[in-house]
Parts: sequence; C-alpha cells; structure tokens
Amino acid sequence: MSPTEDNPPRLMAAAVANGDTWRKALCDCSDAGVAHVLVSVTDITGSAPRDRGAKMVVTASGVFDSIGGGELERLAIEHARSKLAAADQYAIETKKFPLAAAALQCCGGSMTLMFEVFMSPTCNVVIFGAGHVGKQLCALLSPLPIHTTLVDSREDWLCSSTAEEKVLGGDEASEIAEICRRVPKHAYSYIMTHSHLIDFEIVKHLAQRQDLRFLGLIGSETKWRNFETRLRREGLTARQLANVTCPIGSKGLTFKEPSAIAISIASDLLIKVSNTGVANGVGIMHPMATGAD
Repeated sequence: MSPTEDNPPRLMAAAVANGDTWRKALCDCSDAGVAHVLVSVTDITGSAPRDRGAKMVVTASGVFDSIGGGELERLAIEHARSKLAAADQYAIETKKFPLAAAALQCCGGSMTLMFEVFMSPTCNVVIFGAGHVGKQLCALLSPLPIHTTLVDSREDWLCSSTAEEKVLGGDEASEIAEICRRVPKHAYSYIMTHSHLIDFEIVKHLAQRQDLRFLGLIGSETKWRNFETRLRREGLTARQLANVTCPIGSKGLTFKEPSAIAISIASDLLIKVSNTGVANGVGIMHPMATGAD
C-alpha cells in the first residue's frame, strides 16, 4: 500500500554522507506525494565543505543527505522549509551563502545553493471509466488543483480525455483486482465504466478498503440494491457496503445529459474536498502505475 501523509515513507531522518540517499529520497517523496525541496550546490568559491553537485532533500519533518553540515546546512534547511510553507509549487531560487558572514563557518569561502520546490497536489481523484461522463468529469476538474487518474481498457477512449494520468488496463478479474490495489489511500474514487460486470468487480474490491475518502458508483437505486444483494453473497459486511455511495451527484437532478451528470458529481466532490480540508493543501498524490477498467 502506498504511503500517505498519515503514514509517510520511512526514510532516514538525519542527513548522511551517502551520495545516493538524496536520489532515493527524491523518488520516495515524489511517489508518495510528499512536498519537498531539492537543495543543490551550484557554485563554490574558496574553501567549502562540499563540492558542486552536492544535494540534499528537505521535507517538513526530514532531511536526507547533506550539503556539508554545520550552520550553513541549518540555514539551508530553514530556508527550504520556508519555501514549503509558502506552498509555491515548482518555485526555483538561487541563493548565495558567504560561509564566514552568513554561516559563521571558518571555511572562508561561499556556496551558492539552488532550491527547487515540489509541492503535492491537493487531492487525488480516480475515475474508472472513460465514457462520456468520465471524460466530462475530467474536463471539469482539469483547471483545478486536483490530480485526476482515468482508468479504462479502451485505449482510444483514454487518449481523447483530458485526465492528468491515463491508465490502460484490462477487463479480467485479476487485472481489476490489481488496479484496485493500486488506488492510493485517501483517493476519491468514482466507478462509471461501460459494463455493470466490471463495475461490480471494482466495487467488490474497493468497498473492502477503509482508507478511501470517497467511493461512488454511478447508477440508480435499483442498480445498487442488485449489487448490494450480490456483494452480501460474496461475503462483504454491512460496514463495507456502507462505504459505497450510489447514486452519486446531486439528489433530484432531472437532467440526463452526460455533461449535467458530470457537473453534479463535480459539485458534490468539491464540497467533499472542501469539508475534509484537503483543498488547503493537506493532500496526497500517488500516481497509479498500471490500470484496468
């Protein structure tokens, strides 16, 4: 299961002089959606504790690798965390530190550091089904700070979507189970595929998870009653069935057009996101590597 903001990746908490550590931390933070700053030594003059190219990764609670230690590193960490607090996605800044004057170090030279900020998106939405409603929903969410993953077995339908991440999968039960396993914790998941059989398989797997922020199934109350009966036969508990919302979107909607349904679902999603606080940046994104419908 992918790490989350509640269960961050277990990286080394102290700076170490291992040239590969910053690389691993960079990959782990990116994979887990943890906001971080890559600090790089871009230039030195005179005597300095590290050469050009030395790097470290700074998060809100950890430091990985080292650019030389001492007061300079403390100042760099402090500056990196101020950049994280500003939540300036992809900001790049170059800053020169005179070691004697700024860092009170006896080296006598200076080091120029580059700070590259990588913030995590506010929330992750996984949509199963690249049909008319699924694509409309992706289009509505695309201007917002929301990471959308669209999953479908039909490559041509996927390619024409505006989803940030497009996952091509299969329709076999084993493939569906694997995709459901890859859905990140705290995701908002929506099931709206072209097949009730596929919908059922996805619901069966995702309903057993207690770590999703939302699990919605498109369809009528009649469809859900049918699914509910079959899921009980499959051994799902009342608590697991309660994880599923069906129908989804605004109650009382009379419009049947895909765009209207997508607007209704998007409106409901934005309210949910706002109420959970992830709209303020306390989110998690973990890209899915493969997919199924």
